[in-house]
Amino acid sequence: MCAQLDPKLDSVTLSLKAVLSLFNRIDTVCSGSIKNREQLLSDFARAVIEHLPLDRCLILLSPVSERLFEKNEELCLNVAAESCIPPSRPLAVRKYEFAKESELVKACLRRKPFVVGELSGRTTYPCNVIASESFLPDCARETIAAFPISRGGTIGCLTLHFLNQVPSDMHCQIGEHLVEELENALENVNSVVRKLDFAEPGQAAAINDGIVQTLSKQLSFERWARQTILRMHGTLDKDALLQQVADALGRGLNASRCLIVRTDGAPPGAVTHEYAEADMSPLGLGRTDQLPVWLIDHFKNNTSAFFDLADLSDLPGVSPADLKSLADNAVSAVAGAPMSRHGTNFGVIILLQCGLPKPWTNIELEVLALMAEQTAVALGHCESFLQLQGQLFNMSLLGNLTQQLTNTIEIVAKSLRADANDEKAKQALETVPLSYRELEVLRLIASGYANREIAKRLFLTESTVELHASRIRKKLKLKSRTALVKYACDNALV
Repeated sequence: MCAQLDPKLDSVTLSLKAVLSLFNRIDTVCSGSIKNREQLLSDFARAVIEHLPLDRCLILLSPVSERLFEKNEELCLNVAAESCIPPSRPLAVRKYEFAKESELVKACLRRKPFVVGELSGRTTYPCNVIASESFLPDCARETIAAFPISRGGTIGCLTLHFLNQVPSDMHCQIGEHLVEELENALENVNSVVRKLDFAEPGQAAAINDGIVQTLSKQLSFERWARQTILRMHGTLDKDALLQQVADALGRGLNASRCLIVRTDGAPPGAVTHEYAEADMSPLGLGRTDQLPVWLIDHFKNNTSAFFDLADLSDLPGVSPADLKSLADNAVSAVAGAPMSRHGTNFGVIILLQCGLPKPWTNIELEVLALMAEQTAVALGHCESFLQLQGQLFNMSLLGNLTQQLTNTIEIVAKSLRADANDEKAKQALETVPLSYRELEVLRLIASGYANREIAKRLFLTESTVELHASRIRKKLKLKSRTALVKYACDNALV
């Protein structure tokens, strides 16, 4: 549900750099506060207010679980964390009660974000939006964007408050992603707390260190994947995009080789882009032999890993010669994922491990699948750009041809008009009963020259010019000099 917002308020736009900086900071907060829930929430709200143009950020959480709340008529939300900038002041009340039928509670249960406009000066609130007598006065002058938190039994919401601004669509998208990060962080914290509570006193430290290392590795992978995906969507060049993906996955997942195999072109199954460790070969692209078709077909529909070449023997179409070829190239483990999106398959990404086998973890396979999917999205953007570029080129070419044709038609039309005028003048000369000298005098009269000027030009006396003019009027049966000018113009003599 979205309330009417004041059109006079300014909508704020965010740069890609600011968004990337925000989520890098959020990753740092989530990885650094794994064991301290209060510190996590406080740092999270502070990071949001420091990187987004907001006036206040609240994290409201319920002390009861979703299952217990179903028995209550009201939802009590505590201010678990708050961060604000002047002129906004910290909230005096740290606990708010919301009616069960309020839109905020319904949104929390349905996991649907909503925006409500400035609430000051209202006696009634549309659709019982907030329905909290204490919360409304505290935030009456603010536009609020609320993003529900509802996972693992936790109920609450992340609210972004704008004093003199309107939240844009980008703010809403960022808010939804922030909630996902916060929910993941809360789950990790709760998991750590539960394991430490049930662990033996002597094992608590070891379990704690193991959990911290696992979660830190997961967050590092997520940060690396986000940065790689942002760079990936920053280019519309297919070759640059695919080489960037091959290099990023090869280095990030510590694979000996990362191969991009396109299945939508000719020849099918060809390795178009490749990453290899520096000590593998200095020859560049093309050093890898053609991969077996059955291996490519398998990864076109599955994201999986094989930790031993013997496991490949169960795939349909496999031949001993292909397995021997892989073994001769020192391949010990294989992983791959399809580059597909909405039914469109662009190819596969295949990781090869040479030497000692590599047991790829579930996190690494999830990252591989995500990167392959985002590569397909970016390739779709590249193809759309190429199609648009081709259409614009054709439109430009058509425009140039049209302009050239128009210019040619104008030139031909001018030439035809000139020829017609010459023909008309020729016909007029043939029909006019004047001598050559009389025609010269008539043209100069029609051009506006006086008798004295005409005499100078034709090297005649002024009286001779007057005599010629008199004879011209007599032959043409005209009575005035003005009539002579009109006659000359009508017959294209000038």
